[in-house]
Amino acid sequence: MNHSFKTVLANGLRNIGQGLKTRPRRGLGVCLAAAAVFAVCAALIGQHGRLFEFDVLDLREAWFLPFTMLVFPSLLEEAFFRGLLIPRSTELKASRSSLTIILFSSLLFTLWHPFNALLINAGAREFFYNIHFLAIVFLLGITCAISYLASRSLWIPILIHWITILVWVFFLGGRNLAAQALH
Repeated sequence: MNHSFKTVLANGLRNIGQGLKTRPRRGLGVCLAAAAVFAVCAALIGQHGRLFEFDVLDLREAWFLPFTMLVFPSLLEEAFFRGLLIPRSTELKASRSSLTIILFSSLLFTLWHPFNALLINAGAREFFYNIHFLAIVFLLGITCAISYLASRSLWIPILIHWITILVWVFFLGGRNLAAQALH
């Protein structure tokens, strides 16, 4: 293995470890504001794109989904797209480097979804190829990146990601993913 790749990987794994060890004590106001703006934007985009179908998923068949969704996608995707890709030395400030890192992480996060549907989760194609859905995913990536930089903890973006998915699957029609997990 190339020495520089080993160094980058070691630093990334250290970032993830530190992000998971850090208690989310700082920047909570920024995190809440980012999550609120995201929720409003996602609701508007989802309504405009007719992505949402208001209905409650039957919990008798899906009791385990919250636990599995906490691990994948929430924990694993946030560990990779925020913990691995965003250096801990990055400060949340209005600078070109901070903005570039936030946008890069969010863009890769967004591109991951159609790639995932193509190779792994064919049942998600209806959503993961939809431009409105991808716009929401991009905004979620930005929100999670901002929350990670503000709090220095991976737990805030994991929580934001997890709640977003739970609301979508259990209340807004993200049934294709739930149905596939149930069978």
